[in-house]
Amino acid sequence: MADSTSPIDLIVEGTGAVRMANENFDAGSNAMTGGRRASGITGLLKFAVYGGRAGGVVGANTEVTLTASTTNYIVRKKSDGVVSTSTATTNWDDSTNYWRLYSVVTNTTAVTSYNDERMSATGLFGLAGAATPGGATTQVQYNSAGALAGSASFTWDNANSRVNTVNITTTGLILTAASSTGGAGFRLPHGAAPTTPTNGDLWTDTTGLYARINGATVGPFASAAGSLTNPMTAVGDLIVGSTVAGGFASPARLGIGTNTSDVLGVAAGTPAWVKRTPLIIPIACSDETTALTAGTAKVTFRMPCAMALTDVRASVTTAPTGGTLLTVDVNESGTTILSTKLTFDASEKTTTTAATPRVISDSSLADDAEITIDIDAIGSTIAGAGLKVYLIGYPA
Repeated sequence: MADSTSPIDLIVEGTGAVRMANENFDAGSNAMTGGRRASGITGLLKFAVYGGRAGGVVGANTEVTLTASTTNYIVRKKSDGVVSTSTATTNWDDSTNYWRLYSVVTNTTAVTSYNDERMSATGLFGLAGAATPGGATTQVQYNSAGALAGSASFTWDNANSRVNTVNITTTGLILTAASSTGGAGFRLPHGAAPTTPTNGDLWTDTTGLYARINGATVGPFASAAGSLTNPMTAVGDLIVGSTVAGGFASPARLGIGTNTSDVLGVAAGTPAWVKRTPLIIPIACSDETTALTAGTAKVTFRMPCAMALTDVRASVTTAPTGGTLLTVDVNESGTTILSTKLTFDASEKTTTTAATPRVISDSSLADDAEITIDIDAIGSTIAGAGLKVYLIGYPA
């Protein structure tokens, strides 16, 4: 019972107890829809759920057969009430057509655990399962400096199950695209303008991004990258801008940065992708004066972290000379990471000026991978001395 004083008829021992119990179950039966039906389970790798009415559709009591040694995902189809199970999450993640009921873990012979998912966001009784959320809702927003910036209101489009209009009233608010399966962020809707737009409303349709400013609808907005026909084209894109009296001015798409080298920064209140400081690993492959000799594994070490490699270069203190070029190779776990190796032109002390630049064939170095450096050839007149190799990139 919800409170200390219950409106439900209490069952007392004596005549009529069974009838009263059944009547109470009948009154609360809707809450049992999709619940585990222990009496309907006929085997160790079986699971049964109650039927009932949901979304205007009546489903039957159902038992499903589970797959051994895995997680089984039990769902109910919205259109016909049919209950099914699968080891794949295709229907489990399809909140448009299915409600989640239970996730069930099995071993080789029986059920080991199960979770009731009916109250999750995409479960039978969850927020995503509601037929018509309707009305205006408020979502907490953050400003471009990462601090709480009050809230922004939005309205729900029941017909299309999406956010229809957004009202932004605080300087520096950022809208960011979320993944297709949910998670943090805010996805701009595509659809017609609100019936009665108010100052600060922001929306998109197939022609671009629009806003209501000072009693007038303006747009589509453009940016340096061109018209914002599809404002956010990838997960991680941002729409940034600032407010003016009564509306949202100059919004623009800030495309997602390069994951390996960019980080989101704020300069003078404007979000921007900026370069991270690279990781540079210098490796001494000889002393400073002894003439180099050819050979494998002149140096062996292990990577201190995973690395997205962007450059490899080498230098010497004594330049090689002669018709044969000083040639250096770098290997990860015994396999070269260079399809064109490092070479020193005659009388040059660095590979950055080589007539034939190195080409990286493996730019992803694993954490704790064994790295070896070979000298494939030396200068035929002067071998060269004082070899160093540099790995340049970003922690991955």
